Amino acid sequence: MRWLTLSALLLLGLPVYGWLIYIPQQVIHGPPYPIDRTPTEVSLRYQDVTVTEPVDGIALSGWYMPVENARAVVLFLHGGGSNRHSSYFEALEFYKALVTLGYSVFTIDLRNHGNSGSDGEGMSFGLRESRDAIAALDWLRARSPETPVFMMGISMGGATAIHAVASGAAPAGMILLDPLLDTDSTFTRGIWTQTGLPPRLFKPSAWAARTFFGLPGDEHEARHLARSLQMPTLLIQDPGDPVTIAVFARNVAEANPVITLWEAPSVANDDPRFAWKGRWGSHVAAFAAHPVPTMTVIDAFIRETLDSMDSGAAAKSTTVRGAQAH
Repeated sequence: MRWLTLSALLLLGLPVYGWLIYIPQQVIHGPPYPIDRTPTEVSLRYQDVTVTEPVDGIALSGWYMPVENARAVVLFLHGGGSNRHSSYFEALEFYKALVTLGYSVFTIDLRNHGNSGSDGEGMSFGLRESRDAIAALDWLRARSPETPVFMMGISMGGATAIHAVASGAAPAGMILLDPLLDTDSTFTRGIWTQTGLPPRLFKPSAWAARTFFGLPGDEHEARHLARSLQMPTLLIQDPGDPVTIAVFARNVAEANPVITLWEAPSVANDDPRFAWKGRWGSHVAAFAAHPVPTMTVIDAFIRETLDSMDSGAAAKSTTVRGAQAH
């Protein structure tokens, strides 16, 4: 009887281990996806840069693509399970589009990704990665303190940007594209892209990832933090994104007036241009699918933010001169 009981416990324990330990580990500890492309592919000049994140001492590898007399610099943060050339997003072509518009670009591999160092903890859906974003922002500020910086993140990079701002980072503005806003939804739908199994089956794994592996939950989720943003923010959302679904973007934009929501033209998830992405479909596909309108919206947002900053500075200067005259 004792051996039967032990066998039953082992049989029950294996599924529990799989759902609560093995699956979260597989999601969080993915391969680093080393860099195998460079901006020279799109005829861009760039500098290799290494930034040391001071809290954990991690070396972050990046590219700096400067523009002479740049109006602003865009700090680009890639998504989870990707790197700074982010093929899913066509990042190299995006950097070229930004440079053509007169914006410098700085991008890094977040920890545990690309050629950057590892903390041994795997992805944290923006929590620890936010330290990398802050280190990159500090590097830019030290190099060119007068140039406004716009922090841009796609997917997990969007959550990274939100967590960085919640931790005190103060870029001139933020651009979020299909951002990871809800931990459980993105976690379960991400597994669905790999397995085809219904996302609801993996809710216990998502709970375990939050409870035992440190993924953000409750008030620490990006969607809750985004409601308190106090800087100009452009949120670009694919309405049919199968992974970071649109309802969360709509909710945070409705709750926070500083967030401007632009829903990109719909992309069918069976669009032949993105068949190679499988079930990821239109996730972070706005630029690849609609480059001109996407860049037009981004350029207009940056210009309007800069104009507002200039107007505010002029008004402040006028007020100070008036006070001195009295």
